[in-house]
Amino acid sequence: MKYLCTERAALSHPLCRSTAHTRPAQLVAVAPLGGLLLFSATLGACVPDIDALGRPSLSSGAGGCDTAACEPSAGSGGQDGGTAGSVSGGSSGSGAGGAAGAGGSYEPPPEPEIRFDFETAGLSGLQGWQAVGNQRPPGVQDAVEQTTEDAHSGTGSLRMVFDGDYAGSDAGAPPADPYYGVYRQGAIPNDRELTLWMKSTADDVSVELYAQTGTSFAWNVMGNASLLSGQWQEIHVVSPPAEVGTVGQYGLKIYSPLDIDGYVYLDEVSW
Repeated sequence: MKYLCTERAALSHPLCRSTAHTRPAQLVAVAPLGGLLLFSATLGACVPDIDALGRPSLSSGAGGCDTAACEPSAGSGGQDGGTAGSVSGGSSGSGAGGAAGAGGSYEPPPEPEIRFDFETAGLSGLQGWQAVGNQRPPGVQDAVEQTTEDAHSGTGSLRMVFDGDYAGSDAGAPPADPYYGVYRQGAIPNDRELTLWMKSTADDVSVELYAQTGTSFAWNVMGNASLLSGQWQEIHVVSPPAEVGTVGQYGLKIYSPLDIDGYVYLDEVSW
């Protein structure tokens, strides 16, 4: 092992053989694998020779000090932050580390399934959906029905009728919140994306998708959309989180101009 001596060491340490390559440093020993072990500077400041690539050199030659001359006696290590004890600064640690903990497995959400396709004619084709609102003709059959006159997939859809002249049970002034739509009793999963397709026969029609949760059937808006006349539109919403309770009822609240009549279609509801 070879050491270079600093100018200070050359003046104070008689065992250093040359000061041809001097620079300030503490006494440094080069470990067999290239690691640096620090020793006390009180014995002189010797550092390993450095090759052209900046690596410690273990070769012998002019300008170095004898290994025995620069090595401190046993037990002198650790005075400047090193490990107290042996000349080499303490033995290396041993023992295998603990096994890495297994990460939690990722479960992707289930593939969406079509829950309502409205392919069956008659009342059973409504699949539990009912008319609601005050801007619709009286009577469930007149307000919402299964139809085959238009569909996004298959041959059937759910058709909702809106009547611009009808305002609840009276023929007087329209209510403060004129709307119509459909709802359905039943549960849907929390935090689940719902997809549905809708179409309107008129412009300026908007829809609010909602879910009612808990024992009090608290109102939760899942999303809003604007419908364009004559176009099937895909709508995505997310059901309420579990913190607000289980969904017990859900539906669509639809707004349209009071001076027009028309239809809104619903098809292919999935989650």
